[in-house]
Amino acid sequence: MNRGVFLASAAASAAIPSAVAAASPTLPIGAFDRVAFEADLHRPARHKQVFAATSLDHGAVLNYMANSLSGYAEGYGDGPGSMHVAAVLYGFSLVLLLQEEMWVKYRIREGLAALAIPDPVPFPDVPPENPYLGQVAALVAQGASFYVCSHAFGGVTRFLAKRAGFDTQGDAVRNDCLAHLAAGMLVPAGPVGLNAAQEAHFTFFQATMTT
Repeated sequence: MNRGVFLASAAASAAIPSAVAAASPTLPIGAFDRVAFEADLHRPARHKQVFAATSLDHGAVLNYMANSLSGYAEGYGDGPGSMHVAAVLYGFSLVLLLQEEMWVKYRIREGLAALAIPDPVPFPDVPPENPYLGQVAALVAQGASFYVCSHAFGGVTRFLAKRAGFDTQGDAVRNDCLAHLAAGMLVPAGPVGLNAAQEAHFTFFQATMTT
């Protein structure tokens, strides 16, 4: 991890505990913590917006979230902390949240390239680490939330496990990846997360459409 990403991640961790850390300690890893999820959804905020992302798409969802935060804080004039942005990640977008160890261990760049999924820098001319962690950390430090589809998480991590040669260890790889989420919490399904957010008065924005 480079120094900038490390410092940003550390600052985010100090400023706002991740939803993973806030989950009930009595729940097994990967279990849905409805209490923590609903508490996070109902944090007080003047403005609320939820972004749906099905694809990596150069980290587009992170850019949309940052734009909304700065737009309300500065352009709209409501100041920092006036907006709660959240993202529901399903499909390959969820690799945005995996720590660098997982990107290296399960050769995520190779898996993305095999599916012709766009990456921010041409593969294989860069190191295999997650290039999005600095953006994720900066958003978390501003109060952003990330919710991950449990079904998609299982499917994506099983695919990555197979690509990396872990053919018979799908569950073990899923748990490994769960233990190395940089931020966020699992929800039962992407549509459940999106609907619950809208019921909690978040407006909806579709950030990406393709796998």
